[in-house]
Amino acid sequence: MSYAVYVVRFDHGEPVGLSADAFAEVFGPHMTETQSQFQFHRVVAPDGGDAEIYADLDPPFDSLSFGRFSPGDVCELLVRFAHRCDTPILLPEDIAVLTNPDQAQHLPAEFRDDVRLAVDGGDLLTAIGET
Repeated sequence: MSYAVYVVRFDHGEPVGLSADAFAEVFGPHMTETQSQFQFHRVVAPDGGDAEIYADLDPPFDSLSFGRFSPGDVCELLVRFAHRCDTPILLPEDIAVLTNPDQAQHLPAEFRDDVRLAVDGGDLLTAIGET
């Protein structure tokens, strides 16, 4: 799907760093292409689904975009990464998909009106489908 979501961790409304180690652990085994000069990474999940990730992994690694992804295992990987970094997944419609309910208190005001919870990739796809 040519839809993009974003992963940004917040502390009292301000962006803070993500874990490059968590990125490597979750996505590394599934990485099929990297173009560092463009901050581009392609992952292919065990079920054959894929996604394009744009992320500058050099400090401060403070966000990533996750786009052109298929439903299935690749969404599981994204939720696993977000959970490991204790960060929400942001949808373009100002919807925050939390991976931990405590994240709500740290969201910027524009993301507090429509909040969902995802414990797995299916929950993320449901949130996307409801927009």
